Amino acid sequence: MQQRAREKGFARGAPVFLRIFKESSSLEVWMEKGGRFALFSSYKICRWSGELGPKFEEGDRQSPEGIYDIRADDLRINARWHRAMGVNFPNAYDRTNARTGSGILIHGKCSSIGCFALTDPNVEEVYDLVDAALSAGQPRVLVHIFPFALTRENLAAKLQHPSINFWRELRPAFAAFERDRLPPAATLCGEQYGFTARRHIRGRDRIASTKCPLLTEEIAVAALVKPRRTPLAALVTPDDAKSCDPKQLRCRLLRIAVASKAACPKKYARCRNPQTAAIKSVDCPLKYPRCRKRGATRVAAIAPKNAKRR
Repeated sequence: MQQRAREKGFARGAPVFLRIFKESSSLEVWMEKGGRFALFSSYKICRWSGELGPKFEEGDRQSPEGIYDIRADDLRINARWHRAMGVNFPNAYDRTNARTGSGILIHGKCSSIGCFALTDPNVEEVYDLVDAALSAGQPRVLVHIFPFALTRENLAAKLQHPSINFWRELRPAFAAFERDRLPPAATLCGEQYGFTARRHIRGRDRIASTKCPLLTEEIAVAALVKPRRTPLAALVTPDDAKSCDPKQLRCRLLRIAVASKAACPKKYARCRNPQTAAIKSVDCPLKYPRCRKRGATRVAAIAPKNAKRR
């Protein structure tokens, strides 16, 4: 594998960056060349779990989406997975948004209950490149997991999807790498992702809590980096609340908002408007403990008794 990398002009142990796209079932391996990342190869993911959208909780059999990394301690060789690389789910963003889970891997054996599985020959190649980069001094290998290429056209085609706001949060990370061939530094801005462009390949890879910076130029379009200001009120209806899974936190809060017409006490002005209550319900009850306590008393009355669990 290192010989193949050298033939393509990559140095031994060069820094590595991974991108995963669920819809196309592809894993891209990018390696450093001339101070930027260049595509080394794309591999077919033979199996991943669930559907498009993020992972919410332990046991939901859903593969995650977001900004993750692999460290040297996350590499393992065993008979069960052949080769495996653990991604750090839940990361800081997931924990802040009450998402739970563990044991998310990129591995072999072509089977998945939440992981991303490759064939054994393919996982060997990816593993060897990641291992070489970490052994050469790269502190962690970034892994960006997207539902699909987050272009404006693709997002416009998915406006009715319940994960559209989350994907808009991730869009600046995708667009920055497409432009710079450097993955942006990720930050945690309250309960949302934020991204700042890199000037060089070395730098901080861990997600840090900070004020939310906006990427400049065309990426910093209000509709993309401030998704809650977009006109999505029409997407939030009582039918949405009835059809979603009451086991998921987002669904419970949506039911509360639709039934009560307000997600929080009137003390919080951002939640007072009944027309926006359902949209704000995702962050209001989580952000204010009083809202969370008040909302919890309504869940039992709103959720159907015979709701299907998974």
